Amino acid sequence: MVKAHKKVSYIVCLMILISLTGMSIAYGQNDLPPPPSELIPDGADGGDQGDQLPPPPGEEAPPLPGDADNSQLPPPDSGMPSSGTIGSPKPKKETAYRDADNPFLGSLSDNNIHAQFVTNKGRFSVVLKGREAPIAVSNFIGLAMGTKVFTEISGRKVRRPFYDGLTIHQVTGKSTIHFGCPFGNGTGGPGFQIEDEVENGLSFDRAYMLAYANFGPNTNGSQLFINVVPRPDLNNGFTIFGEVIEGQEVLNKIANVEVDALQRPMKPIIIEKVEVYKVDN
Repeated sequence: MVKAHKKVSYIVCLMILISLTGMSIAYGQNDLPPPPSELIPDGADGGDQGDQLPPPPGEEAPPLPGDADNSQLPPPDSGMPSSGTIGSPKPKKETAYRDADNPFLGSLSDNNIHAQFVTNKGRFSVVLKGREAPIAVSNFIGLAMGTKVFTEISGRKVRRPFYDGLTIHQVTGKSTIHFGCPFGNGTGGPGFQIEDEVENGLSFDRAYMLAYANFGPNTNGSQLFINVVPRPDLNNGFTIFGEVIEGQEVLNKIANVEVDALQRPMKPIIIEKVEVYKVDN
């Protein structure tokens, strides 16, 4: 009997031990990580999503100076005032041409505003045709006098006399004088464009007309040209906005300077200063 009792006690103790061990294993499983399929992806609870969002407005990395504007430059000048089109991005359109700082705002239609160009070859003067081409004249005055904002080569927006210090970058066929490019090679501009005023009653049927060069409709900016002989072939393609009234002999001299294979003057011809003034009628 004693042996049988001890055997029963041993079996009972063994069963209790097994039961306790099983409970310990069951409780221990609560400390294990869940299976991979049950893991919460990073950011799914909203805690890490900020790292995946784009930066708030104003914190984006700024573009390199001049990147946007350089992509808008017209193609190199082919030697003639271009009237073609190109597929590259173009500068923004400028429609608010009557800038408040223009001192001649109320006199554009009087055709009594003149511009004198001082060059290292001499001076010539132009009467601006504000009645026929008010957009073109106002844009020119704003750039020439420094009252209108334009974009420099560096990409910086400034207001200063635009034409002072630029060169006459091309003379074609001893007939047409090109200037107004900040790069000095016929590819630059002010970073914006203004619309055409082509059908305004002015024509290239006579010499010494001042007009905007362009590379397609409504792509006028800062580049200009003057014809020293009649050029009726240019009619209806370019906005004429002025006529030379003094210094024609200076322009004749410039038209006959020695040029290279790209029709650029061999010796620099510099526009030292442009002076805009009103003449009382």
